[in-house]
This record gives sequence, structure tokens and C-alpha cells, in this order.
Amino acid sequence: PLCITSILHFFIPFLPSPSRFDPTEQFVVPMVALSKCATTAARIAGRRALFGNAPVRTFATADWVKTAREMKDTPYDPAKEGKISAPDYVGWDAEIEADFQKLQVGFKGGERPYKEICDSALDLIGFTPMVRMSRLAKHLDLECELLAKCEFFNAGGSVKDRIAKRMVEEAEKSGRIKPGDVLIEPTSGNTGIGLCLTAALKGYRMIICLPQKMSGEKVNTMKCLGAEILRTPTEAAWDAEDSHIFLSQRLAKELNGHVLDQ
Repeated sequence: PLCITSILHFFIPFLPSPSRFDPTEQFVVPMVALSKCATTAARIAGRRALFGNAPVRTFATADWVKTAREMKDTPYDPAKEGKISAPDYVGWDAEIEADFQKLQVGFKGGERPYKEICDSALDLIGFTPMVRMSRLAKHLDLECELLAKCEFFNAGGSVKDRIAKRMVEEAEKSGRIKPGDVLIEPTSGNTGIGLCLTAALKGYRMIICLPQKMSGEKVNTMKCLGAEILRTPTEAAWDAEDSHIFLSQRLAKELNGHVLDQ
């Protein structure tokens, strides 16, 4: 009540009313357009009414976040950082095949525990439901049974949750990463969301590098999952020094982080 009374006393001179009134009594306040200054002043007045001049609590930015932000705004200098290059993605080769076979865990059977309380959102990745597309099959005059796999039922909202979870778990199995490490992902969105979700639940620090053109809702989702978001120019080529892929390699070297290549 004290806070509300103080705010109302501040706004009384601004209200388009011909008469003064007691703000502690019931009344109807007309809608008024408030400037940012007035809104800020109201918040300050309300806070002082409740807490006096107590210091405002602030949250310190972690050192790894500061370093990442500074590096994003600093042009690449090979004299200081050493030789760094974007990975040459040559496709599936013998080395990748050998690592793939080594990390296999076998077929995962079972089903989604709809009737149980899950331990974490990671339990809700995979085992997505299937729906018969009977009307579409009839319209297309198909003789086979047509099914749709509802990948939006994954916890992060897309099929990319599957690879994100597996990328982290296979890196853990190989001994490459452990909780508390910094994970870095150059992404266009969906894989990043899956990795942010997995990192948040498993205790990793997450940095996402992505071009400016990517949608705001994906960025906000990853921020809500605790990731540090670094935007790069949309026009940058994938292997350019200002691209999101090149930046991720710089950060991995500087922060002793890990880029878990898909």
C-alpha cells in the first residue's frame, strides 16, 4: 500500500482530472501515456518507499561471457591468437566412421513415459508419436499406410533435439567434456535450442554464434535457456573471419571450449 500510494502521489499532477483526490481511496484512473522518464521515476519512488536507499542488487557478468563478447567485437589477429581456420567439412570419412562406431550405444527401445513424471526434459526427447494421415493418403490415392512423425513433441520443439542430446552425451562418453565446460555452437537456430536445453539440464555453459538474420523468437528461446548469444554479419561467408563458424573456433581456442561438430 505504501508503495502504491507513493506512485500515485507522483502521478496525480499528470492526470487529466479537474479535481484532486485522496489516492488511498477507491477511484478510477484514466489511461495516460507515460514517458520513459515518468515510468522510471515511478519505479524509483515506489522502491524508495519500500526499501529506502538500500543499494540495488546487481548481477556480475561471468569472465567467460565478458571474454566472448569482447572477442566478438575484436577483429581476428593471427599474431595474437595464432592460426585459426573454419573447419573444412569434407563429409563422412574413415575417421568419422571410426568415431561413430566407437560411440554407438545400440538400439534404444521403449516408449515415451506419458503416464509417469519425468526426471527432466531430456526424457521427453525422442519417442515422438506417429499419426495416420488417412485423409491425405486417400486424397493422393496411395495404397501404402501413410504416417506422420510429430517431431514438434520433442522438448525443444524440433527434430534437432535428438542430435543435440546425442552430441553432448557422446562427447561425455568419450571423455571430451564434463559438466562446467563451455560448449560453443555455430547454429541457425533449432540445433542451438536443443543444445541450450541439454546444456542447461546437464550443467554446461553455452555460447551460441549465429547470423543476424535468424529469427528473434529462436534467439529469445536460447537466452531463456541460459545461453550467451553472439550475432555475426548475415553477409559473411561461412569461412570468413567474421562468420559465426570462424568466431566459434576462435572462442573454443580462447576459452578452452568445445564445438561439438554435428
